[in-house]
Amino acid sequence: MIFGRTDTGNLHQWATVFLVLLFTATYAQDNEILAKSYYLQAEEAYSNGNNNTALENLHKTVEHLGGTNARVEALYVRTFQANGKLYQAKDHLNTYFELADPSHGDYNDMVRMVATLKDKIEAIQKKQGFKG
Repeated sequence: MIFGRTDTGNLHQWATVFLVLLFTATYAQDNEILAKSYYLQAEEAYSNGNNNTALENLHKTVEHLGGTNARVEALYVRTFQANGKLYQAKDHLNTYFELADPSHGDYNDMVRMVATLKDKIEAIQKKQGFKG
């Protein structure tokens, strides 16, 4: 029928679904961009020696990503180690190895970090042991 009434009920439903999907995709994209921005700020803060600022930005990165990844964990390891928080660095190093594969760009650096952290933690434990 060329002339006549068309049912727009379904059209409204499809338009609503489309708008919800559009806003959801935009929100996810905004979070991804925010996460990347916070990560870049964390890298910059770390390279300037502002480790506390770097950690704050890493926490925000994880919050906006909704999780973590090997790159974030590697920077966590470096930052905690630079702050002298060796146990936190070790925890994040373990998470790094759960997430990264050997082809990851900083994998060899993280492998080296295993021995460094182990030696430093053992030195602290030995020193605490002597204190009683």
